[in-house]
Amino acid sequence: MAQNIFAFTAGDPEARKHLDVSITRPVDITIVRQCVPHEQLAKLEELAATDGIYAWGAVPGTMNDRYYPSLQIGDWMLCVFGGRCRFVARVVHKLDSINLARALWGQTDDGKTWQYMFFLSKPTPVDVALSSLTSFLPKQFFGFARVGNENTANILAAYGSLDEFVGKALLAPTTPVGAPIPQNHDSSSDVGDHVEKKIVSESGLPEPDKLCLIGTSKTLSWLSTAQELIRTTGAFASWWSFRIPEAAGQDLPAPFFLYINAGYGRITHRLTCETYVSSAGLEGLVSPWPDHTPSTQRGQRRAGAKQSEVFKTWLLVRAVEELEPALSIDAFSAVPPWSKSSSLLNQNAFGFAHLEHEEIEAPPIEQYEIDDAVADLFIDRHEFVKASRLLLAKKNLILQGPPGVGKTFIAKRLAYATIGVKAPDRVETVQFHQAYSYEDFIQGFRPKIDGNGFALKDGIFYRFCEKARDNPDEKFVFLIDEINRGNVGKIFGELLMLIEADKRSPEWALQLAYSSETASKFYVPNNLYIIGMMNTADRSLSTIDYALRRRFAFSAVRPGFNHDVFKSYLKKLGWSEQYAVKIVNRLNSVNSKIADDPELGEGFCIGHSYFCCARPPHLTDDDYYQEIIETEIVPLLHEYWFDKSGDELKLISDDLQ
Repeated sequence: MAQNIFAFTAGDPEARKHLDVSITRPVDITIVRQCVPHEQLAKLEELAATDGIYAWGAVPGTMNDRYYPSLQIGDWMLCVFGGRCRFVARVVHKLDSINLARALWGQTDDGKTWQYMFFLSKPTPVDVALSSLTSFLPKQFFGFARVGNENTANILAAYGSLDEFVGKALLAPTTPVGAPIPQNHDSSSDVGDHVEKKIVSESGLPEPDKLCLIGTSKTLSWLSTAQELIRTTGAFASWWSFRIPEAAGQDLPAPFFLYINAGYGRITHRLTCETYVSSAGLEGLVSPWPDHTPSTQRGQRRAGAKQSEVFKTWLLVRAVEELEPALSIDAFSAVPPWSKSSSLLNQNAFGFAHLEHEEIEAPPIEQYEIDDAVADLFIDRHEFVKASRLLLAKKNLILQGPPGVGKTFIAKRLAYATIGVKAPDRVETVQFHQAYSYEDFIQGFRPKIDGNGFALKDGIFYRFCEKARDNPDEKFVFLIDEINRGNVGKIFGELLMLIEADKRSPEWALQLAYSSETASKFYVPNNLYIIGMMNTADRSLSTIDYALRRRFAFSAVRPGFNHDVFKSYLKKLGWSEQYAVKIVNRLNSVNSKIADDPELGEGFCIGHSYFCCARPPHLTDDDYYQEIIETEIVPLLHEYWFDKSGDELKLISDDLQ
C-alpha cells in the first residue's frame, strides 16, 4: 500500500488531557504489561526500551472503521488543533486493544473507548498554520482522518514524496527532531503557550477580559448580504429580536465582537461591531443607519408578526470573519449577571461572555441515526424503532426490565437518536431515590452558602426546561434512572399534568408551589422528551404510581443473550468462541427457569451486561466466568429464591457450571 498522511485533532479539553497521557510523555510500560496479552507485548517492549511508547487511538464508528484498517507502519501522523499542526510523528505499530485504551484514556459516555490504537515515534512539536498549506492539507480536520487523494497527489507533485513534504514543510521550519517535548501545554514557557500567544496576535482575537456577545442564528445566508453591504457602503446594520441591557452595554468595549452560534455550540463567524442601539421595551426600532441597512428593512420595526421578528437591537457591523476552524462554545466563559453558562447558547437572548480558550475547536456535528444507535446494542432494530416512535408521540417513555439488560445504555442511544445528533449538552440525567424530593427536582428553598437564611433554588428539571425553552428549534431529552425508586407523586407535584404531550405549551402554564405571585408561570416545553428507566426485579418497590403510569408509554428491555451479535461481541472482549457459546447456553437455561417461575417471571431474568466487560488478560476464560458467577449471579439467585432450600438452589446454580 502507498504511504499516507493521517491526522488526529486534540482541540477539546478532554483530548488535551489525553495528549499529556500519551503524546507529550511516554506511556508507562507497567500499564501496558497489565493490559496487553503476553503474545502482543514484544513490539511494545522494544519501543519502551528505545524512545518510549507514544500512542493515540480512535473510537470505533463509521469513519474510523474505514480509516483504521488503511493505517500502516511508516505512515505520517499529525496532531492538529487551533488551526495549526502541533506534533508530527511516524506510525510504528498498531493494536486494537480495549483494555489498554480504557486504562490510558477511560471511555466515552456511551461506554466506548479509543481502542483503535496506533503507536508513534517520539512526537516532534511543531507550529505550522494549516492555512499556509492549503494546497496540500485541509484547512481543518475532524477526529481521526486521512489526508485525501487529491491533496496527496499535490504533495507528491510538489515534493516528490510524503517524507520530503513532512521534512521540509512541517519539520524544517520548526523544532529539530529529537528536541524535548513540552510536558504541559499550559506552562507559560512551553510550546503551547507560545502558540497561544501567536494565535492571539495573528488573528486579532480579543484579550480574555474583553466582554463580547454571542448570538444564535440558525441561518447564515444573511451574512452574504452583510459582506456585500460592507464592501459597498462600509458597514452593515444587523437587527436582533432581543435587547442589550443598558448596564451590560456600558461594559462592551468599542469596537466589540459578536460571535455567531450556528447551532450545536459551533461558533462559525465573528462580527466586528462599532456601536449599537437597543430598545428600552418591547417595541421595535427603525434602523438608525439606513444607508447600511438592506432595502427591505429600511424604515421597518419588525420583519413579521412574531416577537422573534421584532427589531429590538441594531448593531453597526464593520467586518464579518468566518472562523476556520469553528470555535467551540467551551472556548467562552459566561459573564454574570448577564449570562449563565447554561444560557450562553440562547435563541431568545444574547450571551455575554469572555473568550478564554481560542484553541478549543468545535467538534464535528455527528449526525446520529437509528443505525448508529443500534450498533452494538443487543436489541432488535424494529424494537428500537418502536420505542423511538412511542417517545416521539407520547413525549414520555419508560424502559422497563430486569437489572443488567442495558436500560441506561439504551436510553442514552435513544436520546441521541431522538435529537438527531450526538449532543451531550442536550441530554440530562438524574437518578431517583427514596430521599429525592420536589425541591431537588423542581424548585425549593435551600440554605444560603453564608448561612444567613434560605434562598429559592431551581431544581435540575426546572433548569433543563428553561434550557429547552431558550432553544425551541432543538430537541432535549431528560433521563430518569430508577424512576420507580422515588415517590414520583411528590417529586413531580403539579408537573404530572404539565408533562402530558398535549399540555406542553404556555397556555397550560402553572404557578409553582414555591414561586412568588409575581413570578412567571411554568410549563414544560414541547421540545423536551423524558425517558425513565425502571427495574422490574426490585421487590422492595411498589408498582409505579398510576397517575404517572398513564402519562408514559412503556417499552420492555430483555436480556440479549440470543441476539445475533452477542457472541461476536464477547469474542471482541477477549472471550473464546467456546466460552461465548457456553455463556449463552447456560444463562438461557437459568433464565428459562426464572421466566417459568410464577413468583418471578421475565421481569427477573439475568441481564447480559454482567458479561460485557473486557476479560482481564491475566485471567483465563474459566477464572473470569467463575468470578462473575460467584460474586454477581449466584447472590442474585439467592435473593430471587430466598425461600428455596439449599439443595433446590444448588440444582439451579449447577445450570451455570
